[in-house]
Amino acid sequence: MNAARSASSDPRTAKSDSFLSLQMLLYYDNYVTWIYFFFELLLYTYKGYALAYPRLNLATDLVALILLVILQMGRIHVASVGNKTERSGPTVAGLLLGLIVIGILVYFMDLQTYVLRVDVYANAILITFLGLELVLGFLAAIIFKGSE
Repeated sequence: MNAARSASSDPRTAKSDSFLSLQMLLYYDNYVTWIYFFFELLLYTYKGYALAYPRLNLATDLVALILLVILQMGRIHVASVGNKTERSGPTVAGLLLGLIVIGILVYFMDLQTYVLRVDVYANAILITFLGLELVLGFLAAIIFKGSE
């Protein structure tokens, strides 16, 4: 009776709509985000000692950095769940959180009190990761919505 089973019911040959490339980017973005966080903490330490950084602005920037990490970890988790379960809802939620994170990164890249050239490079790396994830996440959400 096992031989009579169709090939589509075999989990080894079943077609999966989840995106491996998106999952890989999300996996590595987790590490990139933590590296970025500790790197920015070092930069804020430098800026606090070497530059005339107003204390209130420094505190605001540090709170924004912590908020960025919290949003990034939540976004990565939600997008990963959406990709693994092939559901469009969590994937779209990850896309919306990604837009918020891009807004915070643009603040760090352009609008904080002191923007060093190394700040611009670090933010550009994170925005590149996020941009690729948003494009793949958008494609995945369309495919997942079509297969629901």
